[in-house]
Amino acid sequence: MNARKRYISCLDSIKEAKKILANEDDADMKEMAREELQENESLQPKLEEEIKTTSCSERSRRCKECTNGDSCRVQEAMKLLCLLAISSICTRNIAT
Repeated sequence: MNARKRYISCLDSIKEAKKILANEDDADMKEMAREELQENESLQPKLEEEIKTTSCSERSRRCKECTNGDSCRVQEAMKLLCLLAISSICTRNIAT
């Protein structure tokens, strides 16, 4: 599973654990949800960093392979795509 899919799964698990903690009466279920929440909240920033690093390094690698006269424009476009990828991570966090 790639980092993006693991990240989305992590966010979904956090959301589900919070839902269980808010609505569940069973102490055992709440304890399992707390553990799940703690595990995924610590995993979330690691996955965000992995996504940023992977996305930007892959784009950078592709740009370095570019040999035509547009390489500077391509490099700037790649930087913008990296910023958009990072921005989408932040936006997804705000929405949850």
